[in-house]
Amino acid sequence: MTELEKLCEEALFETVQTLEDGRSIVRDNASGKLFYKKRLAVFDTKVFDWLKAHKSRYVPKIESFWQDGDELVVIEELIQGETLEQILTDRGDSLTFEERIRILTEVCDGLAFLHSADPPIIHRDLKASNIMLTDDGLVKIIDYDAAKLYVEGQTRDTQLIGTQGIAAPEQYGFAASDVRTDIYALGKLLERLLPGNADAARIVSRATRIDPKRRYSSAAQIREPIRRIRERSSGLDRVLEEHTHYDAASRRQRITARVFILLACVLFVCFLGFVYRQLVIVPREREELVMAAQEELRASADRPGEIAEKSRQLLDMCAYEKLDPDMQNTFREIGVNFMKSCTSFSSGVLQETGLYVSEAGLGYLDMLREKGVDEETVKRISLGGQLAYVLAKGEPDNALALLPSFKGLPEEESAREDAYEACREAVEEKFESFRENPGYSKVTDDFTFLEMLKDAGWEEAVSYETALYEEALQMAETRTGENQYNLAERYYRILAEYEESLPHDESQPAIAERIKENRYREAEHFAEMGSYAKAAAALEEISGYRDADAKCLEMKYNHCLSVSGEPDDQAYAYIEELTAAGYPGAQELRGEMCSWRARIETGIALLVGSQQQARIRATLVTGPTEGATHVRFEIIDLATGQVVVGTSEEACRRGENTSVYYTVNSYTENIFERDYTVNVYADDGTRIGTWTGRFPKEFLRD
Repeated sequence: MTELEKLCEEALFETVQTLEDGRSIVRDNASGKLFYKKRLAVFDTKVFDWLKAHKSRYVPKIESFWQDGDELVVIEELIQGETLEQILTDRGDSLTFEERIRILTEVCDGLAFLHSADPPIIHRDLKASNIMLTDDGLVKIIDYDAAKLYVEGQTRDTQLIGTQGIAAPEQYGFAASDVRTDIYALGKLLERLLPGNADAARIVSRATRIDPKRRYSSAAQIREPIRRIRERSSGLDRVLEEHTHYDAASRRQRITARVFILLACVLFVCFLGFVYRQLVIVPREREELVMAAQEELRASADRPGEIAEKSRQLLDMCAYEKLDPDMQNTFREIGVNFMKSCTSFSSGVLQETGLYVSEAGLGYLDMLREKGVDEETVKRISLGGQLAYVLAKGEPDNALALLPSFKGLPEEESAREDAYEACREAVEEKFESFRENPGYSKVTDDFTFLEMLKDAGWEEAVSYETALYEEALQMAETRTGENQYNLAERYYRILAEYEESLPHDESQPAIAERIKENRYREAEHFAEMGSYAKAAAALEEISGYRDADAKCLEMKYNHCLSVSGEPDDQAYAYIEELTAAGYPGAQELRGEMCSWRARIETGIALLVGSQQQARIRATLVTGPTEGATHVRFEIIDLATGQVVVGTSEEACRRGENTSVYYTVNSYTENIFERDYTVNVYADDGTRIGTWTGRFPKEFLRD
């Protein structure tokens, strides 16, 4: 960003409140929205590039950023709420178990979003003070000072950063940070939110292992175990805790306690061993295998190339209808993401929806059918992917066109809302563009776009058309006030097409009347500038409106007066019309305009030695509409009284000119240093022009 661009960007935001450490709350002067402004000494601009281009409910929206010397200035969403650190410190007891689980799972979702970047974004400072809960209860992961993009092949971080006691070992130079670095910090957060919980302790143990390879590999993989954490430990854990110093969070103590109890009861349960294995152990092992396959499928969510194979492996172990509802939802979501990557507008196999699906996508759907997935679910996955594709491409009209295909499916309502929201966003973006840089061509494009959405079934398009109508009407009025009458009329002409079909205030003047008023005011403007012919032309177009006809005659008369010295063809046409209409003064003015009058010009024709020749040209600037006259020149030498007379060979009409030449052959006389009078006469002897002065030593311009 150049210095000028930086200054322009800063000028967009007005400081409302200054906070500590140079941070502040600012207002966008254009929209009035409040934002959070901060300066970072440590930063990675590529991180903020990606965050600005990709939005998530779990991450503050980046409005703008620019580099100022060694610092990065960031303008981001202003979040109203408290940090998790503040809540735990001030009123941690008020957080229920369910609320803590919700916060943790949403943090997982936020990390999954960051890790979905290509390459992944590593937060590197995930802790309670960097997690905010908004006033609406939403979870936001904040502060990306330490964040960086994953660098493949890097052996260790170049910058050691992180919070002691929370940061993973590799952040201290033992290895390079990757997504598992954030998993370590997530484990520490889980340990703080659910202390003493046995299920949580098991997850923390794996998440915070020294070797990153032995941790959970992704936020999606750790999310499901967190979601399934029980509020309390097992009954056995509670009994042991009450009567001994047993610690349910210790894996060693848990195993030891169970072994002792198992040995004490072995005589009682040995005869049930076979039944127990068949009814409990085998199903549990199978469940664990299924769970592992589910985790692998979740982990492949951001790697479309693996989704089809991981889905097949899961369905080989467990039929789709036997998966729990949450897993079925996850399965469909991952499938929709895969089908999105297989959809396009141009290549593949054409579908009934008008979109194209690749062979890989069709093969995936066929695999689902082969594995017994019901046809409705297959359809939901296929259509969901196509809808996600057109929404990502910013094609709300195509999204609306897909809605009939969702009829009767569980996603029908959500698909409609997604399509409608895409319409709203696209229309609001166009409106914002129109407000920032208005133009009648944009109005035309916006109306065309809204008509397209209305034809596709979006009922809200009418209200947006009405709003656009009102804005364009106001813009036309503004242009009239700025004397931009042609531009105002272009707006009015566009609005006239929609006047009857859109709701509007019937008490206000119709567009046709506004056009006439605009033209009337334009004529007044032309009159003020002395452009009477233009004013008359404008008034002629609105004949019958107010006093336009009377003013039109007045403008024509004023035009004739303004050019009466040398009338143009338009003036002669006007004076005939005015005379026929009996306009006051027209008859007298016509008499002046139709009488012969000449403009006389002089200049050098020849000046070589004793040869001196001047040229005198007479142009008939007024005269009868029809008819011609010879022009007689009378040249008087005021020093000697000598008179030279010459007459044009041919008769001239109004607007034509003729010349004569006055020649002297003398070494003593200089006609360019003497005074002369030139009189010009018509055929009837009337003097129609006169000139007195010295012949200039310049050639006449023809």
